[in-house]
Amino acid sequence: LDRSLMLTTAIPGASLNDAPPSNPAPILTAAGADLARINRVLVDGFDWILRDDPRPTRLSAALPTWHEFAASLTTHPLDPWFDPPSLARITELTRIPPANPARALLAHGDFDPSHIFSQNGNYTGIIDLGEIRGAEATFDLGHLALHTPDALPAILQGYATITRLPDDLPLQITASALRIGWFRLTQSSAGANPPYATHLVHAMTRLALDPGVPSSG
Repeated sequence: LDRSLMLTTAIPGASLNDAPPSNPAPILTAAGADLARINRVLVDGFDWILRDDPRPTRLSAALPTWHEFAASLTTHPLDPWFDPPSLARITELTRIPPANPARALLAHGDFDPSHIFSQNGNYTGIIDLGEIRGAEATFDLGHLALHTPDALPAILQGYATITRLPDDLPLQITASALRIGWFRLTQSSAGANPPYATHLVHAMTRLALDPGVPSSG
């Protein structure tokens, strides 16, 4: 099939989207700790993980630098989607580099509650790593802030038990989220999916106006 494979133990239950629990906070917190573990794995390079790496003891990616990776997400014009002041603010925020642009870390790629599984009110695991890539530390948190910001505080609570959160975390998450949104609007299927494009425009506008995304408290 010319596809990569990952073997795991069984992850029972259903996603939080398919079977919403009465109290999702503990499940999100546990998932946040696991996401932090994923995001601690070093990658040699940025962007998509190379599937034909001849040295399978390490993960390598397509682009050598973070600046090339960030540029690849923001290549196409965003003008049709935003008024000039909003576009200027979004552009300014997307240029904020991560704390360590030389270090690429493993990103789930499209992390959100649809990939968090639970059973009987208990967290069971994270699924679907088909979008893995080398990225900055806040890439997955940015994706979550763009798509399901209400889940972010509980995720960060668990994340902080594994990885120390920097003081400028809200700004770093916002920068990652806006770069992802830029790519989705201009280079993915969002243009052919008006409801999703509308969601992205509203979410990016919200983040640009108030980069103080929800925190762990």
